[in-house]
Amino acid sequence: MTIQTEQMTAALSHATEVARQRAFEARTSFHRITLDYAASLLRETLPDAAAVTIDSDDGDLYEVRDADGKALYRAPFTPASPLTDDLADDVSDLFRQVLPLGGLTEAGWETAAEGLPYLSIPLPAPDGAPAARPTDSPLESRAVTRFATPEGTGTVLARIWPQGSAAVVLGVDHGRETRDRVRAAIHNSGYLWPAGTVHVQVGGDDSRTHGTLTDLAIACAILAAAGQIPKSALERTALTGELDLAGWLRAPAGVDHSVQTAAANGIAEVIAPDAASDQLHQLPVDPATTVHAATCLPEAAELLARK
Repeated sequence: MTIQTEQMTAALSHATEVARQRAFEARTSFHRITLDYAASLLRETLPDAAAVTIDSDDGDLYEVRDADGKALYRAPFTPASPLTDDLADDVSDLFRQVLPLGGLTEAGWETAAEGLPYLSIPLPAPDGAPAARPTDSPLESRAVTRFATPEGTGTVLARIWPQGSAAVVLGVDHGRETRDRVRAAIHNSGYLWPAGTVHVQVGGDDSRTHGTLTDLAIACAILAAAGQIPKSALERTALTGELDLAGWLRAPAGVDHSVQTAAANGIAEVIAPDAASDQLHQLPVDPATTVHAATCLPEAAELLARK
């Protein structure tokens, strides 16, 4: 009995050591990838970003500096900086996930000139290209769809990475509000918000100006990347419309002309809010384009699933 107990203790001790080593390796990887991700987000608007300082008490981004030490952004705000509050908050959210894991000294964080609780670290060198996002991984899942606004069409790229829990929407005004609205609509429509890091990039003609018109496209791209609706259904379809928190589709100003724009750009099928049906009937739309009306996110997803 004593021998068996000793063998079991030795086996458990070995298993504990292996698990601890794996946890350390995972923490190191998470630190590195999070910093890569933060650098990528910051360089969207601050291409010369070379170092950051955070308030380690709450994870807030305090300062972004260039290679010469010049402040490009400093909290609570830098009037001349193009870095928006939304993007600064998204970067802060990334750091808040890292802080509870510890190991900051080993990861390269040092006490800033301001003293504790401020910590600073250099950002990964861009090497002539944008820093790698965490979704640049074999485990990445992605989906692409199109949207339409009165001024033009564009694409929504949703990428999901299995580690972390951050979520960011880039390319629209008030990206943080858009993210929270779409997340609530997905949840309240009976779908699951994907586990992991969700990164959405919106690009196209004036997508920032007509942010709410991209809601439906953003939600469907996320659901497709998460495997909850078929990706292939998005290939021939443009989506337009605003989502409320419950998942109902609204028809903000310009949704009717958005459908016309999609048709003019040769898009075969468009899904638009049913609330805009009367307006759409009064506008000439290329007969080669089929317009589907939906009242809510689940109805739009069902239309896509039939394709």
